[in-house]
Amino acid sequence: MVKEIGIGLAGLGLLYLTRQKLTADLGRLVGRFGGRQRAFVWLWSVIFLPGTIIHEMSHLFAAAITGTKIGKVEIFPELPRAGIGAESDQQKKSVHLGYVQTQELGLFRGFLVGTAPLFIGLGLMIWLAASIDLRFTVYDLLKIYLFFTISNSLFPSWVDIKHALPLIILGIIAGIGLYLSGFNMTLIPDSPVLITISSLSKALILSVIINFSILLIVWLMNVIFSGNLKRNSAI
Repeated sequence: MVKEIGIGLAGLGLLYLTRQKLTADLGRLVGRFGGRQRAFVWLWSVIFLPGTIIHEMSHLFAAAITGTKIGKVEIFPELPRAGIGAESDQQKKSVHLGYVQTQELGLFRGFLVGTAPLFIGLGLMIWLAASIDLRFTVYDLLKIYLFFTISNSLFPSWVDIKHALPLIILGIIAGIGLYLSGFNMTLIPDSPVLITISSLSKALILSVIINFSILLIVWLMNVIFSGNLKRNSAI
């Protein structure tokens, strides 16, 4: 069980790092063609629209089942503010691909609403990974695309993390306490918990492989178009 959890955490960490790298490299590619932040934000939002919809609907679902009052729901990007309407430098620079406005959240609600996209996204990844057939039919390619957008849209925003952080810290402290007390839980090989953890690890490994593949394509495009643009500017 420890091995599967370790693989899962490593996969989640690699997924996050490759997502950040993909964001930077894709932004660089857009910049090579004269595109600015606005162009990049719209390109990113179009590519990851299915994942953004699922991310925000997860917040909405968690808010609804916990009885949280819901305000405005947005699934399209909120571009950086500038000028008189911007209240701070952070507002001028920040970009939100979508958001769900809610009332002030307490400890329990904050955790459920804040982490809903992560847990629902991971569940959908397990389901999609199990159903993907590498015969590369149109249907399979659509499932791979959906898997890609969900896996890169499941991470909580900083606002989400702030809502969930108190309960996460309590959970970590409780886990450390159980470990130090000598608590040990043994699971049979075919237990649902082990099967779920193993399936999640495989789904995360698949997501990292897909991200690395796309990163390679974007990197090659950056190299090719960088050379072409340099030659054109020298003429």
